[in-house]
Amino acid sequence: MTSKIVVNNIEADAGVSTVTFNSNVERGTSNLHSVGVEVAGINVLGADTPIGTGATIYDDGGARFSGIVSATKFVGSIDLTSETISLNDSSGVDNNRIKIGTNDDLHLWHNASTANSNISNYSGNLYIQGNNGSGTGVNQIAILSNAAVEINYQGSKKLETTSTGAKVTGNLQFASAGQGIDFSASAHASGKQSELLDDYERGSWTPQFYNARTGGTQLTNPSNTQANYVKVGRIVYLHLGVHGLTKNWAGSGTQIFIRGIPYRSYFQHNGHCVRVGYFGGGSMGNDDMNVYANLRQYDTYMELQKSGGAQGRYEALLWEDIHWEGYGNLTCEMVYETDQGV
Repeated sequence: MTSKIVVNNIEADAGVSTVTFNSNVERGTSNLHSVGVEVAGINVLGADTPIGTGATIYDDGGARFSGIVSATKFVGSIDLTSETISLNDSSGVDNNRIKIGTNDDLHLWHNASTANSNISNYSGNLYIQGNNGSGTGVNQIAILSNAAVEINYQGSKKLETTSTGAKVTGNLQFASAGQGIDFSASAHASGKQSELLDDYERGSWTPQFYNARTGGTQLTNPSNTQANYVKVGRIVYLHLGVHGLTKNWAGSGTQIFIRGIPYRSYFQHNGHCVRVGYFGGGSMGNDDMNVYANLRQYDTYMELQKSGGAQGRYEALLWEDIHWEGYGNLTCEMVYETDQGV
């Protein structure tokens, strides 16, 4: 036989603290029993619902949990405003890692034993993107699966590692002077002073012809002159070609000094000059004479000299020693060491 009591309200009488039911109280899909409440839905209007001391469900739809929250799956987004996600150090692939991807392909974790932070990718390539300036992501670093690492500038590859080293697309520029390519790992002589290649430069220079080392009178520059140089580290290669020189270019008794050298000499150097003449008749001067350009230490001018002086020494070369009746060319080449630009 079944009994049924229908009431609008159940209240404890004065002096009675509880109302006890010997069996479950059920209504529809709701069930109140000794170990909890089973309901199809809970509707709390206008109030927050605390659950114990570690969780609260708010009437605006939010929730807060303190302590450890375990879940097999989460769908949606997490608002971490003013909050953090804290994970302990990971001791293996199965604990304290953030895993991303259907097959947990990407792991973010910290290793206590090495004190290193890690991003581990277990499938495909790993790309780190930056903003292209218009809000669109562009690959800046690409770590290819079992292959190269690429560094890009605005999506264009500039540096790529290879099985034998690295490959650069474009120019390699050092940020400040005194930096360069360091060869210190190579074998070297006992007297070595530096193994840093810190400069390369090539260009042209403007020769100025004078009749004295300093001061003096500047001669008219020949109309057809070529003057170039190449500098590698401290070594300078200098070239000068003068074409169409005439007999009257410089007066008799004039010694020739060439100024305007781009880098001064660290030591005294001699460079060999070659002269080639085309004649309209008459003498070319001393045909078997050796002509040299002398570059003194710390100077930026060349002094034309000739061999054949007393005891085989070099002596001043005068214009009448080499002038041509018609016209001719003079070419000088020199390699020397400088202490400038290093």
